[in-house]
Amino acid sequence: MKAEVTWLGEDALHGPDATGPKAITWLGIRFEKDKAVTTEVKYLIKKAQNNQFFKVNVLEEDKPGTPEAPPPRSDLDQPKSTSSVSPHQTTPKESTQASIKRPS
Repeated sequence: MKAEVTWLGEDALHGPDATGPKAITWLGIRFEKDKAVTTEVKYLIKKAQNNQFFKVNVLEEDKPGTPEAPPPRSDLDQPKSTSSVSPHQTTPKESTQASIKRPS
């Protein structure tokens, strides 16, 4: 996915006599007020589409079959433990109290 994302500014939030910031940085991308930025960061594009302070012009849609996120890893892909101790076994705990010697 590729899109032009434009930050519209926040002047309305700061009152009729005040002006908001001239630029912001979001996810490491600098947006100047009313200037389009071309990006392929799908997460940012999706979030900006639902944000009143941004206008999004999609230039290129995802190709059919393109996953939204990487598929989850199966149990077969998980690293295997080489420990001989089962995760359900516990190891004996050392006594935390000092031994008490009784007088003879």
